[in-house]
Amino acid sequence: MKNGAISKVISIAIAGILIALVILGIYLTYSMSGHTSSTTTNTKASDNISLGGFSIDALTSNVSGTVLVNSRSTLVQMDLYINGTLMGSLNYTGMMTSANYSMMYSASPKSMPIMSTMLMVAGRSYMVTMIALFTDGTMCNASSIVVAEEMMTTGNMMSSSSQNMMSSTGMMSSSNMMSSSSNNMMTTTQMMNTTSNMMGH
Repeated sequence: MKNGAISKVISIAIAGILIALVILGIYLTYSMSGHTSSTTTNTKASDNISLGGFSIDALTSNVSGTVLVNSRSTLVQMDLYINGTLMGSLNYTGMMTSANYSMMYSASPKSMPIMSTMLMVAGRSYMVTMIALFTDGTMCNASSIVVAEEMMTTGNMMSSSSQNMMSSTGMMSSSNMMSSSSNNMMTTTQMMNTTSNMMGH
């Protein structure tokens, strides 16, 4: 009886060690792989999404890009994750159809306040993950590595244009002053010539 009990314990221990090794192998394979391309996972072949042209503005924390949708049911909701943290959700109930289409996606701290707590650093890479929910109950996700950039906003462009205009105005003003000084010099010379002529007579 004792030998049987010992052999059962040994068998269970070996099985546990094997399971642990398999889990460790899967984890190491995932962690060591380069996450440089967009990946897609879906529960049904009929519903899937993929990401294209996503960008992160380091100045405003805005996230935008194109989501390609291929589904037989309508899109209900899209969740945004950055580096595994849920930023928020956008509701699409009644807005989409069941078909193949591309949609522009945009999220900001205004629409998702949690985004304001994540400091985006220019030049740093972030994992952007979208999880889509469809009316048939299926979910699928797509991820992409995105490098944050400092993008030129409309306000910055207007400010830059204003500064350029002020600079040009300043240059024109200096030119006018030089022209005015030159005119004054000419007037003084004319006065001297007139005085000389009067004395000569």
